[in-house]
Amino acid sequence: MQSFQRPISIILGGGAGTRLFPLTQDRSKPAVPIGGKFRLIDIPISNCLNSEIYHTFILTQFNSGSLNQHVSRSFPMPNFLNGFVEVLAATVTDENDEWYQGTADAVRQNLWYILRVARRRGFKQALILSGDHLYRMDYRKLLRFHEERQADISVAVLLVPPEDATGFGILQVDRDLEIVRFVEKPKDPEILQSLRVEGEFAGIQIPPERPYLASMGIYVFDLDVLEELLEGSSANDFGKEILPNALGNKRMYAYPFDGYWRDIGTIRSYYQANLEMCAPIPEFDFFPDHSPFYTRVRSLPPAKIRKGKLDRTLIAEGVDIGENCHLKHSVIGLRAVIQKNVEMEDVVLFGNTRFVNDEAPSDQPAMGIGEGSILKRCIVDKDVRIGKNVIIEGSHDLEDGDHGLFFVHDGLVIIPRKTVLPDGFRIGS
Repeated sequence: MQSFQRPISIILGGGAGTRLFPLTQDRSKPAVPIGGKFRLIDIPISNCLNSEIYHTFILTQFNSGSLNQHVSRSFPMPNFLNGFVEVLAATVTDENDEWYQGTADAVRQNLWYILRVARRRGFKQALILSGDHLYRMDYRKLLRFHEERQADISVAVLLVPPEDATGFGILQVDRDLEIVRFVEKPKDPEILQSLRVEGEFAGIQIPPERPYLASMGIYVFDLDVLEELLEGSSANDFGKEILPNALGNKRMYAYPFDGYWRDIGTIRSYYQANLEMCAPIPEFDFFPDHSPFYTRVRSLPPAKIRKGKLDRTLIAEGVDIGENCHLKHSVIGLRAVIQKNVEMEDVVLFGNTRFVNDEAPSDQPAMGIGEGSILKRCIVDKDVRIGKNVIIEGSHDLEDGDHGLFFVHDGLVIIPRKTVLPDGFRIGS
């Protein structure tokens, strides 16, 4: 593969993760589990490692404890060519009494340290990524594109249909893919129509059913340009302010990406992304190939399945499944315990933090899913105790909101971490 200039990478951990609540009640958004055994933060870090990028900062400010622990245990960077993965949490000081105000402000508040490390190690570019997207990408192609165009800024873009365009920053480009216009989440039909692209651009044919170039929140900046734009401005957001303000002043190019990509920003999108991996041949999965995904290495026993039916279900290590269970189109996380005669369909079960060998308190069910329970269309967080003969069935007939022991979002039931549901408890149905 052709050589490229390695950048320093910066992963934005996002805000409070309110759209993923209650999954973000006790953890930051990048620390939310995905695919049974991974965390969202594993995606951009693994993409970096597979792209020969070994120096990464992660910027967070909410509930970063579990994220710190996961990163330190999962990515001991001496094993990766003397690089580092370092979490920079927001800090209120006498000189700075504000939390991060946006994506650009998060980088600005840490810029002095990032620049010091980057320049000491000879880096000239910064690769800025989001911590809540699901995709597999070779950043080396983007970086070579940036160098070949002699760009100041490059933006990775996805071709999207009209019905999705209003949820993205939409770019307009010339025939060489130089960005000439940038509109953040356009709602006006006339403006949206004016942003359509058609025909061929730099050898890339734009399909008529996907005529919009949507920003993926993946940027390459020359470090000097990044410093100039951030220190010379009070703008807080890359998509809404920094990039539009740079038009006409900096050479900005769009890099089209033609692969699987999902924004895991809401409960519904998170749930669907997990269950899509249960397909016989999914668009995205974690199975190793030339670009595997990395996470914490655990010494766990293989899953134990006594007797039952499994249909399009992912099962992580350390799982214990009792007799006569029927698991359909579900994701079963690490160390999950499922007692006999349980039926599950369209369920994302996080599992348990550790093995529990002691007896449950006399007034509580055992850890895991109790005998004879039925779970459908729900997300069950870690370390939950669900009693016998419990019924949980998500549906759009349920009212969205906080119901005490559970939450409902868009018809999906979410059981928060460490919740206890007594025998015979019913939700829906």
